[in-house]
Amino acid sequence: MKKISFLFIPLFLLCILSCKNFLWSVNDEKGEVYAIPERIPKVKEKTDSLHYADGNSFSIDMIEILNPDSIILGENVESVMKIAEVPPFRMAKFELSYNIWYKVYSWATSEERGEKVYAFENPGSEGAYSSGGDKNPLYFFNEGGFPKTEGMPVNGVSWWDAVVWCNALNEMLGLEPVYCADEQYQVPLRNAVYETGAEVSGCPLAYSTKAREVDMTSLTKGNIDNPYVNKNSRGYRLPYDYEWEYAARKCSDGSFIPGTKTLPATNTVLPKREVQSRPLLNR
Repeated sequence: MKKISFLFIPLFLLCILSCKNFLWSVNDEKGEVYAIPERIPKVKEKTDSLHYADGNSFSIDMIEILNPDSIILGENVESVMKIAEVPPFRMAKFELSYNIWYKVYSWATSEERGEKVYAFENPGSEGAYSSGGDKNPLYFFNEGGFPKTEGMPVNGVSWWDAVVWCNALNEMLGLEPVYCADEQYQVPLRNAVYETGAEVSGCPLAYSTKAREVDMTSLTKGNIDNPYVNKNSRGYRLPYDYEWEYAARKCSDGSFIPGTKTLPATNTVLPKREVQSRPLLNR
């Protein structure tokens, strides 16, 4: 037994030394070292064909990360970083198109839905452009109108709108809701608009004229700001923070794009695009 133990120790050390070059490590402001193994991601592309009432359908191109991994969150950006485990997940390959947004939005806000009607702060727009001026630097195109093109990303929506829209999409497809007002996940959140008298939290509502006058957001559990999240639902949702950062920074060779650098889009798990105010879907 002594010989076996003696032989095992050098082999174990050899394994550690041989893996040294395959670690992704960074230092924080305090000099602490964060290191994770460089794993080459196993990626699979798939198109979700989604069917709803009256035989209508549409599709969403998805990317599936098949193997578990780790990521150093906030690298070179945050003063306090942390290592997060990333289980396998599925994410839309591109930003949500206005065409799909409009289909679901129109269904969700129809008066025929009665008490189950959905309410949004913003109707969404078919892309956006900048005039280059300081007074009105950003304009939204075809806001709330019938789509005029194919594949333009939806713009001008808030996080609250995106949360409610995901619930509407899931209900439309007969899937479980993700964001709920109760811990039993029986009451999906359908309202992104705050009513007068709501508890104040100090967080402004994006793109809301009302929010410029008075802040009415609330962090009460089950509220749109702090919903109960059904993590066991197979419905569509917004990405978790570690999924978002992983998809944006993970490279096909197993390394990560540092927080202070950029690389060509072909190196990352997802195509690199400007995605501010344009929601991506996970499932």
